[in-house]
Amino acid sequence: MIKIRELSEKDIPQAILLSLRIFDPPNREEDYYSDQDRWIENFKQNGLLLGAYVNKEFAGFVFFYEKEKGARSSHCWIAGVLEKFRRKGLLKSLMDEAKRILKNMNYTQITIDTYPEKFPAMYAYLTKYKYKMYREEQKGLRGQLTKKCFFETQL
Repeated sequence: MIKIRELSEKDIPQAILLSLRIFDPPNREEDYYSDQDRWIENFKQNGLLLGAYVNKEFAGFVFFYEKEKGARSSHCWIAGVLEKFRRKGLLKSLMDEAKRILKNMNYTQITIDTYPEKFPAMYAYLTKYKYKMYREEQKGLRGQLTKKCFFETQL
């Protein structure tokens, strides 16, 4: 059984640990996405952190925040699902609930960026659910030049 719940600032350390399990290869140094101060800073900018639980196990999350103060747009900064729970609709459930909550908070748009070569599943999700790519650029990522895509959707 899948349960989606809104998380609070006190849940950030747990979300960071899950993020490290999802994204980081062994022995990799901590970075921008594992810095607890950065998570808290983003959370304080009208942050929305949702967790997905499968049979009470923390299986995935999405984290939105208001990148530009006063904008009616919320940015999905980081999202992920543990590999063993993928292809079960968790990301879609998380994103659907986030959209519902953000719409109730009077946001009119969400944005999300991804690297198609590094995160092909996220890229596939965004294109499948008709997110509009509004920009694309070449970006240096861990010493390699790669494509970064910027998406948006209206609420």
